[in-house]
Amino acid sequence: LFTKWDVPAPFQTVLKTLRKNSEGVYNATVLPYSNGRVEGFNRMIKLIQRTAYGFTNFGHFIARIRLHQMGTDAA
Repeated sequence: LFTKWDVPAPFQTVLKTLRKNSEGVYNATVLPYSNGRVEGFNRMIKLIQRTAYGFTNFGHFIARIRLHQMGTDAA
């Protein structure tokens, strides 16, 4: 990773990015932490936004998010 490689230009960009973020990449592979739950929650909110386009009240939108979260939080 830190030696000179004879590879095409797009792959050189990938290697440069990996070198720049090597500490974070290492931590992501070694540590048991994940942001999967947060990403799943964000995806759920976006899905509700798409399906409930007609909500005229922001309070109803928040209530819908909370109701959906109560049903899926049992895991």
